[in-house]
Amino acid sequence: MVTPIYRGPVRPPFITAETIDISQVQLNDVPAGVALSRFDTVYLDGSYARLSNSYSLATTPAAGLVDSSPASGVAADVIIRGLVSNADWSFSSGNIIFLGSGGGLVQSAPTTSGLAIQRMGVALTQTSIRFEPEPALRLIVS
Repeated sequence: MVTPIYRGPVRPPFITAETIDISQVQLNDVPAGVALSRFDTVYLDGSYARLSNSYSLATTPAAGLVDSSPASGVAADVIIRGLVSNADWSFSSGNIIFLGSGGGLVQSAPTTSGLAIQRMGVALTQTSIRFEPEPALRLIVS
């Protein structure tokens, strides 16, 4: 039996028209440990940014989103919190966003035992999120 951890859609109290914080916090010039695409989720492995994945606990927790598409060894900026927009996203406003497989973001938490569940933020619109990664949890189904 799976016990739900998060329920959605949710509109957290910190998101209001009057209080949205439009700043971003970034780590600058982090070398990519592999080739990455813009908006990939990454974890920090020593001094390198590498692709994060909910299917591998070794690649969690995700620390941020890459703000460019660097080749392996090329420095990139990593967004670690803040408002992020991507015209290719199609989220439902108010839904919780989770770490997905292959460096992606998804709107539903994994349900398979052994996978990592990491809340990454909240969708503000279809194409923008309030990005605030939380610690990753290991899902255990009994």
